Amino acid sequence: MDISRLCKKFLAMEKSYDLHESYDTDDIPLWLLLRFQVWWTLIVVHKLNLQRSTMDPTAGGTLGKLKIVANLLQGAMGTRLRGLKPSYDFLFLSAGRHQFIDGKYYDTCCDFLIEALADRRSLSIIPTGGRHYYKPLAGQDYYYLDETNLMAAIKQQLGGNDPKVLKSIREILEIITETFEFEIDVDRQAVQLYTDRVFNFQQYRKFYRRKLRQLKPRLVFEVCHYSAKSMGLNVAAAEAGIDVVELQHGTMSAHHVGYQYPNLEANVRHPALPTHIFLFGEYWKQFCQMPIPESNKMVCGFPYMEWLKSRAQQAEKSGKQILVISQRLIGQQLAKFVVELAGLLSDDYRIVYKLHPAEYDDLDTHFSELAALSNVQIPGKDSKKSLYDYFAESDFQIGVFSTAVYEGLAFNLPTFIAALPGYETLSHLIEHQYVQLAQTPAELAEALKEPASTDMTSIVGDIWAPNALATMKAATEGLLEDA
Repeated sequence: MDISRLCKKFLAMEKSYDLHESYDTDDIPLWLLLRFQVWWTLIVVHKLNLQRSTMDPTAGGTLGKLKIVANLLQGAMGTRLRGLKPSYDFLFLSAGRHQFIDGKYYDTCCDFLIEALADRRSLSIIPTGGRHYYKPLAGQDYYYLDETNLMAAIKQQLGGNDPKVLKSIREILEIITETFEFEIDVDRQAVQLYTDRVFNFQQYRKFYRRKLRQLKPRLVFEVCHYSAKSMGLNVAAAEAGIDVVELQHGTMSAHHVGYQYPNLEANVRHPALPTHIFLFGEYWKQFCQMPIPESNKMVCGFPYMEWLKSRAQQAEKSGKQILVISQRLIGQQLAKFVVELAGLLSDDYRIVYKLHPAEYDDLDTHFSELAALSNVQIPGKDSKKSLYDYFAESDFQIGVFSTAVYEGLAFNLPTFIAALPGYETLSHLIEHQYVQLAQTPAELAEALKEPASTDMTSIVGDIWAPNALATMKAATEGLLEDA
């Protein structure tokens, strides 16, 4: 079963069992909290046979849990709120993903906007999980969530689980496993979901209720609305009458259930969800089926992408360089695809295989066969070249469903999609022949000889709206006037 049919079945199940009405309450929006997590880490992983080990919630065992607590303790002792002001215009919930740019670490979704709004007060909340502390940071004031994370972990160990909520989670899991016909340890998974989603949601809602009263922001921004942290913030903001804007952070499609809510009443405020979303471009509106007014789906662009593209090193093209965009969930399958492809190409082709940042630890195990090939280069973790530099110097790109595929289109790269699990996410691009689907390495090798010629100008403009920072700033100022 492909991801398209899986998604249709998922949404039909949601409607048939009336899961929103049956399990979302004013106190705990249980199904909203669970739906993306169970979709992605249970249904998609099981039915598409993805790299399940990366999704194992118990990975690391007791030692792994102790390391997490130790990191949180270290972070809680070492980081505090810096330069707290009595009030803020904006509160940003960062994704915790930063890039080093011109001497500072930037959250790629938030900090360009924060700098553009420098005449107003902004506070960034950074959910590091005790792993990374970025110095110096861009932006203005910031707060690491480690102390809050640590207290939540301690309370969870001391407090115990609500049996009624656990019972409801088990019921939901039984519906899912029966509908999609796979087996899991329901009791164990229910406890894990309770901890990851319900308990964390409750703790962060409590934290944000307090912080919103204290800091009085006029507008809240977040990067990924379906995390437990974000939903806790969203509910607290709804209670305080504050609008929440999600900044698009990746792809959307008809198969991304995080943005498909056909079974929720439209055009009303659902407290766990944002009130607005800033989109990369007009293209994404068709895939953003959130229950908010269409006027609240605002096309703004992506400042980080524009900045990177303007800085990419221009290089003379060889005519035969192929950039491959890897992804963690399908990385091993894609590597095998590319190994076979490399053996079919003439010696003058050169393949640059760009790993996902989370894949570097697996370089010597999952990618050793690929790395041994003379016509394949795997840039190291510390490579001075950015992904955008490789876009600028390459002649073709290969991917599956990564956001980076869309970024490569901005460089007018002829694009090939390997028919691996999840490729249906790009079905719109495939159907309109903006990209070519390759069922096998042999088919792709043949297509490289005469790649289709397509004018990308209109679709690139729809995917990536121009003048992103100015547009985003103007939209923010408009929302502030209405706040």
